[in-house]
Amino acid sequence: MKKLLVLFVALALISSVSYAASNKGAVGSIPVTFDNGGPDDFGYYWEDNDGGGTVPFEWVDITTIGTEVEGLGDDNNVGPIPLGFNFPYYWYDVNRLWIGSNGYISFSSNANFAHPFSNIPYRGMPNDLLCPLTGDLDPSRGDPHVYYWSNNTDSFVVSWHDVGEFGYIDSLHTFQLVLDANDSSITFYYGEQQGNFLDSNGENKNVIGMENVTGNVGLQYLRDNTPSSHMFHEDLALRFWPEPDTSFEAHDVGVWSIFNENNGAKIHAVGYETVLLCLVKNYGTEPETDFDVIVTVKDPDGTTVVEDTVTVTEPIPGGGFQWIDTFESFTPDMAGEYRVDCKTRLSGDEVRSNDAKRAELRAVPFQDGMPVDVRYDDGQADNGRSWNGDFSGFGNEFELPDEYLPMQVHNVQFDVWAATMPGNAHVWVMDDDGTGNPGEILAADTVNVNTAGQMTVDFSSANITITEGKAFAIVIAENQSTFSQSMDESATAPFSYRGWEYTGGLAADRDRETSDVMIWINATVSPTSVDDPKDDEILPAQVSISQNYPNPFNPSTTIDYTLPSASKVNIEVFNLVGQKVKTLVDANVQSGVHSVTWDGTNDNGSKVSSGVYFYRLSADDETIVKRMTLMK
Repeated sequence: MKKLLVLFVALALISSVSYAASNKGAVGSIPVTFDNGGPDDFGYYWEDNDGGGTVPFEWVDITTIGTEVEGLGDDNNVGPIPLGFNFPYYWYDVNRLWIGSNGYISFSSNANFAHPFSNIPYRGMPNDLLCPLTGDLDPSRGDPHVYYWSNNTDSFVVSWHDVGEFGYIDSLHTFQLVLDANDSSITFYYGEQQGNFLDSNGENKNVIGMENVTGNVGLQYLRDNTPSSHMFHEDLALRFWPEPDTSFEAHDVGVWSIFNENNGAKIHAVGYETVLLCLVKNYGTEPETDFDVIVTVKDPDGTTVVEDTVTVTEPIPGGGFQWIDTFESFTPDMAGEYRVDCKTRLSGDEVRSNDAKRAELRAVPFQDGMPVDVRYDDGQADNGRSWNGDFSGFGNEFELPDEYLPMQVHNVQFDVWAATMPGNAHVWVMDDDGTGNPGEILAADTVNVNTAGQMTVDFSSANITITEGKAFAIVIAENQSTFSQSMDESATAPFSYRGWEYTGGLAADRDRETSDVMIWINATVSPTSVDDPKDDEILPAQVSISQNYPNPFNPSTTIDYTLPSASKVNIEVFNLVGQKVKTLVDANVQSGVHSVTWDGTNDNGSKVSSGVYFYRLSADDETIVKRMTLMK
């Protein structure tokens, strides 16, 4: 859905300039050929079945065996959905994804990818994208269906059926994405196509391609129906596959998030100690160690209250994560917004854009039995936003530490930027569906909006009590032309990353990286804990194993693996015909990051011949298989 904002257009232009200036390492252009192209810097190629291409068209019908995706609407996504196995993607493994209504998936982000759609690769969020046919689709109209299916071993399929374009009744599209872990291939198949992807200005806005987790490496097959030789059509098959450049190395450590996996603002009680958490990711290919992670905290007056550095001494494998939780703790002594900055400092880091993140700690003066306002904005509206569709709007989520619950919600307040004529606002209070997404509507009311400024909707008689998870406050304009909602867009302050948008379905707000929605709640909370230890549930609870290094190798190679908890571990090497060659690990191993070396010998101590081998990790009911090459 296209926004009715001049500012949005300006931001889009700025984004395109930023892309042109920061696309170092990405593929600059796609060869003008009919059936193949690439590689990108890592080694991905593509081939289609046009012009003599050899990719067979093998549509996988999952309409009777797959799971239909519920909750897709205009400009939103659903997830995370587990793949059921580890899929090798670029130099790291992925095991879950978000399915976007606009015809894409992301392996790592629930950020919204929406009109007007950037080129890919592009360093702006979301990254880790596969875009089989990405345009301004709207699964809330007509009779569309989106399905996914996994054999939980090596294959995953997502299919979009008869999904229409927003605003056009004569534009329907059917296509699918197939992941095959056996050869790391990604295949797009295209069914019946009706119409193009015209926006309200009559311009084609779409993209087909793929990109990595940092958005600096990837392949773009089609952009806005150009080149014409790559135009999508019925019975088209397009495959991407890797032939990794053995000399390719990426040294890149950065901050993934602060406080929680989504970098969402933390609500905390004034006068209670808090623990600072920073999730660091090795975005590169090589194990990294001996780098610094620096945290700085400033109080609402701008005074630095914490400045601490932790040096990471245990190696983090390529693609791996690690929570840093040994920073100096502190106790907020005043209400308001504390700014938390976290950054990494690695010698030789190749991508500086992901080295730092900023997060918000919102200190609230909770007292037993005393209602207080809980908000993320600074009280000063900087802009207004609305959508070009009726019954659309925005929301915020409010998540408190378990030690503070239950929470009683008394009212919802929102700020109106501008009102052009009287119109209704529908205000909802929702609970958590158990996955961190909006669940059921606990209470609802409709109020008339006829002027700009703050409005309060009283829900005290509804007796809303949140005992676990989040509370959501949503404000929806019944008629698109009546009013716009206020946004806080201070350039220096952090953003809460807690905003939502509603355009027929709820999704993480596409602008949550640049603005805070000015919706807040009044609530009563009784904090019961004097300290806020790290919640183990936010730790990545998965077994992982990295690509061996070096690869190809001679005479030996190293394999890193991580365990979230102590486990019985078995790592074995097999040849191409499935015969076991060597047992590398068969023992109980403590949690953490570990390494094992293979010297190219079998269990008898004899040197094996050169060629391709597979290594398999089994731990905690997880099995991961990777391939390596011995050269002599």
